Amino acid sequence: MSVSLQDFFTQLHTQRENTDEQITYTYKKLLKPQPVSSTQAAFLAQLTKKDLDTIRRWMDLEGVSKLTKQPLIECLTQEQTTAINRFILSMDNERLQWLKKFVAGEAIRLDHFTAHKLAFFTYTGLTFAIKDKDEYVLIMPDDVRRQFGAYDQNEWQIQADINDAIIRLTQGLLYYYGYMPKSTVFELVSPIVSYNLVRADAVIKDAKTYYDYMRETEQDLMDSRVIDLDSLKEQQQKSIYQKHYSFTDDQLIQAGTEDFMDLTDELIQLVKHLKERYSLDDQTMNRYMDDCLILLNSFIDIDPSFLYLSQQLPVTTEDDKKMLLALLQTSQDSIHTWALKGNKRKKDVNQTTETKKVGRNDPCPCGSGKKYKKCCGK
Repeated sequence: MSVSLQDFFTQLHTQRENTDEQITYTYKKLLKPQPVSSTQAAFLAQLTKKDLDTIRRWMDLEGVSKLTKQPLIECLTQEQTTAINRFILSMDNERLQWLKKFVAGEAIRLDHFTAHKLAFFTYTGLTFAIKDKDEYVLIMPDDVRRQFGAYDQNEWQIQADINDAIIRLTQGLLYYYGYMPKSTVFELVSPIVSYNLVRADAVIKDAKTYYDYMRETEQDLMDSRVIDLDSLKEQQQKSIYQKHYSFTDDQLIQAGTEDFMDLTDELIQLVKHLKERYSLDDQTMNRYMDDCLILLNSFIDIDPSFLYLSQQLPVTTEDDKKMLLALLQTSQDSIHTWALKGNKRKKDVNQTTETKKVGRNDPCPCGSGKKYKKCCGK
């Protein structure tokens, strides 16, 4: 194995481990007891100075970075309106639905939120995770609820619909291409908000934190599954395609939804073969397929994905090797690949390969008989 490919595998495993550790750490860190007073100041007092600084940075407050904890809490409560305006500016439909529940005084169980969503809500300084009796919930302080209630809510749905379009279009671009220069993304999405780049930037930044589907460098936005951006750029330069595949806006917006999978018949056959041939449980199967899809997307050929699976599974006989190689090849041929700038390895003149959107409560297409969210969608 080449050193560069070994480094890629190492980064792949490190990224997965870091994600698992972050989930555990985030829930443990942000969960606090119910304060005596249900005010924003009382909830903020339970956070660390580092957490308060994160809230300050999200609110774009300047000139207060050197404040000690108590003066900073006072500053954040005084700027409550600033935080509310920022939240409304960038929220999409999912966050709008949660906001309506919070403003109505509901306490939402934490198991409804991923670690990233929980952290996002906490670091707005507008909601907080607490233990209430025997339940772990996310709630909004009473004074924050009253402040939200003073707003004219008639425009909230329009704002959320517009922001939804920006987020889903951006995530769709990255889903299919792997990465895009920020300048290109803003050129494509800014017309949705009449070229208001400040708003577009806020919407994308908050979506990046909330959903964890995107990461960024100084120049580029990338799908969060991209392991090595420089390597991906090199692969794209080696490909025979000079241009990115031209998706429709509808295709990109669909690919930007949270439950979307570009799940072709060929990928389903690969999943079925691996589960049946190697008796894999759902969790292991899901992990291998996640990694395998990253490799199929990141490289022009199937050698890295074959090498990876050969290391994880007892692929010992020649028949096993031939079958796995064949299934990997047809799988890669069937998908729009990052390394090929969103194109397919084999051009399909009629573009008839069907893309399936699998809902979380739909039967899993691997044939297990379980719901997708309880099987390959974990």
